[in-house]
Amino acid sequence: SKDNSVDIIKKYGSHITWWVSEKDKGQSDAINKGFAKATGEIITWLCSDDLYTPGTLHKVATYFSQQDESVGLVYGGITTFKDGKDLKSNWGYQESLVERYLAGMAFSQPAAFYKKICLDKIGGRVNEQLHYGMDFDLFCRLAMVCNFVRVEDIFARYRLHYQSKSVSQANMFMADWNKTFVNL
Repeated sequence: SKDNSVDIIKKYGSHITWWVSEKDKGQSDAINKGFAKATGEIITWLCSDDLYTPGTLHKVATYFSQQDESVGLVYGGITTFKDGKDLKSNWGYQESLVERYLAGMAFSQPAAFYKKICLDKIGGRVNEQLHYGMDFDLFCRLAMVCNFVRVEDIFARYRLHYQSKSVSQANMFMADWNKTFVNL
């Protein structure tokens, strides 16, 4: 990465249990390295382009504490922004139905948090064969082992820019989503 991430991580190093900056086999490989080291009960990942809104981690912990054991994933909304301007907010589908989660990307990955125990039930990893749809694949597999809860809070800010995969390669996502659907 050439976005000063390492400098930022070093600045907060005393608050971080583990980190690594090294060559990997792509985003899915890097995510899996993090998952393998994760020790918390609730986990997720955040790409360097995106941000959490203030209080998100506390809110997520509170929401999970209010759920029964069947709930393994909580998701909120995101606000997309570009060049410092907010564009729109989105929470995904209104209804929490498993059919919605399997039919397409039902909510934005940066706004989703899940129990590590549920992740472990599905193998503890994202599919490294997927470069664009590893999150959709993960959520489909999680939908097979736990319930999801949608909440009204905006959890993340999702940055759009010309170099991001979501903008520059949007047409590539469908191929990964099709692979996921067939594999499921």
